[in-house]
Amino acid sequence: MFVVNGSGLSDPTKIDVEHMLFIGSSCVFPDVMLRLVRVEFEGVDVLRLDGLDQETTLPEAAMLRLVVIDDRFARTVEERYDEIRQRFAGAQIALAYRDANVARRLFSAQQSQGRLSGLRFIPMNAPVAGWVSMLRLLLAGDFVVPGDLVAPAAGGAQATLMQNAPASAVEASLTQRELEVLDRVALGHRNKIIADDLGVSEHTVKLHIHHIISKIGVQNRTAAANWYLAQSRTDRTPRPES
Repeated sequence: MFVVNGSGLSDPTKIDVEHMLFIGSSCVFPDVMLRLVRVEFEGVDVLRLDGLDQETTLPEAAMLRLVVIDDRFARTVEERYDEIRQRFAGAQIALAYRDANVARRLFSAQQSQGRLSGLRFIPMNAPVAGWVSMLRLLLAGDFVVPGDLVAPAAGGAQATLMQNAPASAVEASLTQRELEVLDRVALGHRNKIIADDLGVSEHTVKLHIHHIISKIGVQNRTAAANWYLAQSRTDRTPRPES
């Protein structure tokens, strides 16, 4: 039985709920954080292990949706990634990092060497809303590339991802409705949910997403969500609808 702040979590062997697993100490993933995740993700139970080799009963693979690993285990992840993927088969695996240099090393190996396929990255210094949005995207099967992993490297090398994206929604000339759609995309919502929420058709949502992708110069909705999360909300001043 896992315990969070004195309250017993559901038995991890039960199969009527999905699970999210955090691997790291209670200093990295404190009780208050795990409680927040449980509140934000209704129907998803939260488990925590102190280390990758801790013996415990885990939920069936089909119900383990996301595994978030502290960057203290980055070297182990790098060396034993295939083994970790096999152990948590079917789940998204993400490195929660405080040291961008550590995450950047793994991200570089992933991009240039084709290693660590499927590994995702979550910055621990992100605002709570942004951090939760990244978790939501991962649970939805999408992902976001944090901006500090694609920032210019030491020595003046330029980032190759999103280098042509505009600096703000003003430069992109996003309309109010496009921002409303993009905000929901960044939360991991599917087109049908966005359409129902905004009172429009799915076709209209698809058109908005197509226009957004074209305006901000990215290739897909995941990259658009990444761009959106990287922007300061003070920059998101839309132009009037035409």
